[in-house]
Amino acid sequence: MPYLIRFTAYALRLLKKTPVNLQPLLIKELEIIKQAPYQASQLSGKFSFLRSWHVYLKGVPYRIIYEVQENGKEVLIHVLAKRADVYRLLERLYK
Repeated sequence: MPYLIRFTAYALRLLKKTPVNLQPLLIKELEIIKQAPYQASQLSGKFSFLRSWHVYLKGVPYRIIYEVQENGKEVLIHVLAKRADVYRLLERLYK
């Protein structure tokens, strides 16, 4: 049974800032995550509760950072951004 995808308000803002032509491609990747959320890499250190899905869209590396919540069978998306920006955004989000 697929997991339910939810976005934090911050992740929704980041999604809306991505180029319009890339948004459908990110949504397609979210469909894959929905089916098998544990395939992604688990982060380490203070972000060990998060997972990172690696995506290359038109040659640009993106990351989808999310948390799997088993009790509600949900995937909570925290950050969608270019790889170069992801860890800076996570640090800002979880000070």
